[in-house]
Amino acid sequence: MQEVENTKVLDDLINRPELKSLGYQYVLLPTTGHRSINPALLYRSDRVKINHTSQLQTQVPIDDAVHDARRMTDPSATTGPLFSREPLVLDLTVKGDTDAEHADFTLVVNHLISKFSPRGEPTDPIRVNQAKFLNDWITNQRAAAPNREIVVIGDM
Repeated sequence: MQEVENTKVLDDLINRPELKSLGYQYVLLPTTGHRSINPALLYRSDRVKINHTSQLQTQVPIDDAVHDARRMTDPSATTGPLFSREPLVLDLTVKGDTDAEHADFTLVVNHLISKFSPRGEPTDPIRVNQAKFLNDWITNQRAAAPNREIVVIGDM
């Protein structure tokens, strides 16, 4: 999921009568962006086990940082975050029909910076840097664990 404002929104969703009995849960971690529109994962707890969660972030020269960071940082700052909505990384197990059937993999939920900039500031260079960072991270993960599958989803 992308652009999730808070846990109340997700609680309201999973407690709807048509979903409540299905055992949905979610993972939502806070992000550095000031708009509070975060990536999240909604999953059925009877079918998916979350083994580990984390977020990706790196510091870049301030001119390459997300626009939110440029406005919120100290004027003397020389670096800022690459992402305002940090990619959500989950190591998980999807259960099969029998105990012997399952799939372990890493899921990365993204929401790259929007192509639309209400202030007219170009975002394509930041989007390209975000995509390169993700590609480098995936390359490093695959080198460390060549047999581990990585699935990247979200708003790109």
